[in-house]
Amino acid sequence: MRSFTSRFGTTARLVAIFLLLGCTSVHGNIALEIGANEGYSGNLFDVANRTTDYSTGTNFALKYYPLSNLELSGTGDYTKYKETDALSSFSRGAKAIFIPTAANARLSGHIETKFNRQSYEGDSLQRYNTNTYEVLNAFGYQLNPRIHLRGSVNWRFTDYTETVAGDGVINDKIDLDLVAGANMNIFGSNALDVELGMIQTRYDEDTIAVRANEVTITIDTLVESYGRRVRTMHFSPTFSRPLGNRTGLNITLAFRSFVSGEDVTVRGAASGVLDPLSSLYEGFGGFFKVKTFLIPRIITEFGVGYWDKTHLKTEEQVWRPHPVFPGDSLLVYEATDREDDQSRAYLTITVPFPDGPGGFYIEPSAKVSYRDNSSTHELYNYYGWNISVAVSLKR
Repeated sequence: MRSFTSRFGTTARLVAIFLLLGCTSVHGNIALEIGANEGYSGNLFDVANRTTDYSTGTNFALKYYPLSNLELSGTGDYTKYKETDALSSFSRGAKAIFIPTAANARLSGHIETKFNRQSYEGDSLQRYNTNTYEVLNAFGYQLNPRIHLRGSVNWRFTDYTETVAGDGVINDKIDLDLVAGANMNIFGSNALDVELGMIQTRYDEDTIAVRANEVTITIDTLVESYGRRVRTMHFSPTFSRPLGNRTGLNITLAFRSFVSGEDVTVRGAASGVLDPLSSLYEGFGGFFKVKTFLIPRIITEFGVGYWDKTHLKTEEQVWRPHPVFPGDSLLVYEATDREDDQSRAYLTITVPFPDGPGGFYIEPSAKVSYRDNSSTHELYNYYGWNISVAVSLKR
């Protein structure tokens, strides 16, 4: 516990440095955001063999508004781990947002382009370094005072820049997300949001295959290249309403189902945190969230959730009898089914200071979360606590 509390002193020092920036003037069409956080992770890689560690992070965003409907920004985010240094990473990127329609128009539009580069410090994790390019086109239409329609098309290309054949990581991935939805005010303050969408994921990989050649009585190792496409439909209704003047309730249900590609097999050697295909699953989820201002100047949010997930078939390495030499064994990949039941809970406390020193909007926060995952694949039977404190400054 002493180590945990001493590391949180770093955040205090960072905050003191950030407050000095209050002496720096910021032009009216430029916005600055700075943040710092420290935390403890009870399961870094979301696997049965738990790895725990402490981390320190800093982030910033500089936003420029050359026009009233155009935002240009640059961002940076650095995370340092105390023991698992290989996982320490640096993310930097740029983003442009353009709003082509008037603020009070019934038909609204939103165009966003984004680039991000993520790199890890450890040599063993270089194969997870990525360049990501993203384009989002969204629109909304106010059908009447109670019903708002919306839709979006999101295209994202992720390039894994350091991969080599046989390392279990794909070369690149393209995601196309199509969404249509409606937000309706019903029976006074009750709100119902309904969303229907389709996600298509296409990825390419070079992998090393081990084959028995019975003609020459040898074991051949070769590189195979292949591309895969997986489509997933998702449907999500969300109900929200106030509970008095200072408390709000939010209930979300989510349904996901494979419509193609369910026979695809993915490599199971990567962790759930870094695995490029960990988001591909079908099943049902439910989430319950309460947000309250009952304690003066403090925002408290509590949530619980459950997911029933059926993943794509997952490969694992197992020893099997040698096909040519019966007395020997061969380490091969075999596909297995993977079904997970995951429960989550979290508590967040935020204390905003709108008129902080130096003209900054200051927002310290603390979060505690817990995950418990039960899986048919032994590697993914895990649990873990996450604890973090953070502070953000905006001006």
